[in-house]
Amino acid sequence: MKTTTNTEKNLIVDICIYLVMPCVVFIGIIGNVLSILVFARREMIKFRVFIFAIVLAVSNILLLTTSVFNIILPDFYGEFLTDKSVFWCHFHGYFDLLLTALSSYSVLCISVERWFSVLNYTWEQRKCELLRPTVYKVCGIISIIVTHIVPFVFLVILDILIVHRLKTNHYDTSMQHSVLPKNNRTATNSSTRKRIKRQGNVDRNITFMLITVGVTFMVMTFPYPIYWLYVQIRQTTMSNKTVFILTQTFRYLNCCCHFFIYSAASSLFCRELRKMFRCIKHRDRKLNNDQRTKPFNTMNKRDILPEHKNLL
Repeated sequence: MKTTTNTEKNLIVDICIYLVMPCVVFIGIIGNVLSILVFARREMIKFRVFIFAIVLAVSNILLLTTSVFNIILPDFYGEFLTDKSVFWCHFHGYFDLLLTALSSYSVLCISVERWFSVLNYTWEQRKCELLRPTVYKVCGIISIIVTHIVPFVFLVILDILIVHRLKTNHYDTSMQHSVLPKNNRTATNSSTRKRIKRQGNVDRNITFMLITVGVTFMVMTFPYPIYWLYVQIRQTTMSNKTVFILTQTFRYLNCCCHFFIYSAASSLFCRELRKMFRCIKHRDRKLNNDQRTKPFNTMNKRDILPEHKNLL
């Protein structure tokens, strides 16, 4: 029975390392690059919140890159890169914490901005070892509290408040419109009403899209720090490799799925993405047309036959 369970665990680890993680890194980097290009467009960057979304996409790209050195390559080499490189031994944890903190607080800043937006719109041995394990545990626990638990608590509170505010404001605006006298309704410019309504719909759509990103971030990144705290409290020298790989895979899956959330939850994002690809196609078509007409335009007049001159 033990050999069977060990085989199952090794199968799960192999699937995560050799199949899931390479796909996550490849798709995640492409998706985040496309997200940055879309968010940097004129129609998107005018919303302040997408500046934080760009920062989140950059941190996702860097986190996915570090996953190659922390999870994928060590399995191919048969040893940890921290044992082969002094630089990576010292800095792999620093990069991981820095980029995780950047992602966490980017999502937190998105939620804070959406909260204010809702209010505004009414809605030495060739081996890497620890020299001071106690300091590592204390600093690690403080880092997890600051990087994961505090943003998690704020995200939960802010997301609940945002959803509640959107519901109450939608009810208030519909009641005000129904109570408004007919002469006041006709006096109001219809185009202005349509523009305000369209702006409100766009803002509500952006808010729900970014709430989905925040909830996904919480659900997929929180298991790893919880497991790390569990290992430190139990003071186990060897962690369960299957659980470790699964929690890490979920964490990097979070970096991969944001582009698909943007595409599924925001019509504005999809529209700007289509516009971006149309601009690229239009530019390529224009270059091809210019290259076709250029030989005739640059042709020397002496090279034109007399009958062609008469035609011209």
